[in-house]
Amino acid sequence: SSGINAEYGDEMYERMLEERIQERLAAEKAKWREGEERRMRGLSGELEEHYRKEIASLIATHTARIGELSGEIERLTSVIEELRCVVREEKEAHTKTRGALEDTRFHF
Repeated sequence: SSGINAEYGDEMYERMLEERIQERLAAEKAKWREGEERRMRGLSGELEEHYRKEIASLIATHTARIGELSGEIERLTSVIEELRCVVREEKEAHTKTRGALEDTRFHF
């Protein structure tokens, strides 16, 4: 009879050990998962911060470039306006000269 009790006791003990091992494994898995999630959130935050800085840098670069181009466009617009004035003056001078030449032609 003591043999059966010992065998039954061993089985109970093994089952109890198995349960403890499973509980410990589950606790370790949960701890590991929590650590991984924390690590991933940290990485995610670092990446987000990196990209935020990268985007801010690109915006600053492009804003500066847009400013430069706006200045260049203003300068070119003013050059075009000056050229229009020169062309207008040349046309007027040419028209006056042609008119004067035609006047002198009638005198001969």
